[in-house]
Amino acid sequence: MYHEKLLIIVLIAVLGMTACGPTPEELVEQGKNHVENENYTEAMACFQKAAEKGNAEAEYNIADLYLNGLGVEEDHETSAEWLKKSAEKDYPEAQNMLAVMYYGGVGVPQDYEKAAKWAKRAAAYDMVDAQYVLASLYADGKGVPQDFNKAAELLLKVEKKGGDLAKEAQSILFVMYLEGWGVSKSDDNAVEMLRKASGLSLAEAQFGIGELYNKGNKDLKIKPDVDKTVKWFRRAAENGHAQAQNYMGTIYYQGIGVTKSVKDAKYWWQKAADQGNEDAKEALRNLAKAEAKVKAKAEAEAKAAEEARKKAYEEAFHNKTFTVNGVSFEMIAVKGGTFTMGGTSEQGGDCEDDEKPAHIVTLSDYYIGKFEVTVGVFREFVNETNYRTDADKEGWSWVWTGSTWEKKNGVNWKCNANGSVRNSSEDNHPVIHVSWNDAKAFCKWLTGKTGQTFRLPTEAEWEYAARGGNKSNGYKFSGSNSIDNVAWYTSNSGSMTHPVGTKSPNELGIYDMTGNVWEWCQDWYGNYSSGSQTNPHGHSTGSSRVCRGGGWNYYAKHCRVSNRDYRTQDNGYIILGFRLAADN
Repeated sequence: MYHEKLLIIVLIAVLGMTACGPTPEELVEQGKNHVENENYTEAMACFQKAAEKGNAEAEYNIADLYLNGLGVEEDHETSAEWLKKSAEKDYPEAQNMLAVMYYGGVGVPQDYEKAAKWAKRAAAYDMVDAQYVLASLYADGKGVPQDFNKAAELLLKVEKKGGDLAKEAQSILFVMYLEGWGVSKSDDNAVEMLRKASGLSLAEAQFGIGELYNKGNKDLKIKPDVDKTVKWFRRAAENGHAQAQNYMGTIYYQGIGVTKSVKDAKYWWQKAADQGNEDAKEALRNLAKAEAKVKAKAEAEAKAAEEARKKAYEEAFHNKTFTVNGVSFEMIAVKGGTFTMGGTSEQGGDCEDDEKPAHIVTLSDYYIGKFEVTVGVFREFVNETNYRTDADKEGWSWVWTGSTWEKKNGVNWKCNANGSVRNSSEDNHPVIHVSWNDAKAFCKWLTGKTGQTFRLPTEAEWEYAARGGNKSNGYKFSGSNSIDNVAWYTSNSGSMTHPVGTKSPNELGIYDMTGNVWEWCQDWYGNYSSGSQTNPHGHSTGSSRVCRGGGWNYYAKHCRVSNRDYRTQDNGYIILGFRLAADN
């Protein structure tokens, strides 16, 4: 009897258990299996039975079926309602999904505060979607106070987990590192995040950042920034990015954020062009055309300026008349040029050894006296300065007796060829009995009186002017092949000096460069060299100074334009005077 009662009790217990059916957890597992096998209707039935018993996971799975339209018509609103039920039971996956739906306004009105509420709860369970949503809310200050530090902390967690959201996190972290929002500002970390998010090369990433700063981005709160644009384009260009190199060419050409430099523009455009960048090639072609136009314009302007300068120079460079203490004298403008100096062919067999070798000389423009310095002009110098010539100091000067040279006492610049004192009617004769030293002293005085720097002509200047300068007809004498037309010499002078300018001038309008009196030159006397020379000044040392032109008591062969003579610089002679020169 006892055993029968015990059996009945056991059977009742077993029947009771069978009547209770599967637990909610078992129903959820059955539902998941049905989902895997795509038996969504059966899965929904299992999930609903479990949900009727308050199972949060079942509620979440029902929401998922409605969200994705699996076995039922897609219904985001219904999905959201089931998620709320599950989330309220502290089911992390539901909280995670509900945060996303409130953030995006999917199935519920968009509500950042509710999104933040559920994201915080889900993030506590390390739900990645919630962490990303919450980071976005902190970054934008939506639903929560803006806090870049918290945003960065959450995004770094998302980034470490990998997956699609990691790339989204990397995209935001890129900007945060770039601008120093919530993290230490780091160009390297910014580039790394951008490359992870986009798969770009280093140069491409740098170029992309340059474009970002070039155009700005309201969504990312990035304002256009010229300096940062140039910085990132430069980095990309240095790493071989062709378009960045092209942009750097434009930046330098236009002077955008840098000092304008055509040289640097060419450099970067050429780099880009070498990589086949068509924009850079076109820029180089346009630059070449522009430079050609600028060059042509500059050359035209330079030519016009040079012509104007020459015209102004020609107008300014002309014969000049100076008046000192009422006495006037004229200087002839000699246009510089190149000529052969020394014993040239027209001089024939009269050439002396010291006229050789003939050599090429080039001279700049200068002035030379139209006449030899006269007694009248020299008198003004002596009267004003009480100057004593070398002859005055020595008490004598050289005179010619007709057969020999001799010293004659009491002879000085006031005297004629015979050693007699001149009368005032001879003030227009060339001054004689003056040394080279006296001539230099006169030049110094005249310079102070006029402001024009006067000097003695160099030997080359003397010969060039005597030959007629750039108007030369190649005469043997200065202005003619017939000496009687242009000179006072032994055959026609009557053994005396004559007033200056009483014979014909040469091609430049200069008188008495042949005959009348020899003329002191600046140079020390010495042998010629064969090499070409420009503005030569003769030998650097010597014992005698050069004399040129022949004189009233010399034969024709001694009065030729290439003939040379010399005297010591401290003696005066009856046959020796001087002519002025001046720089232009």
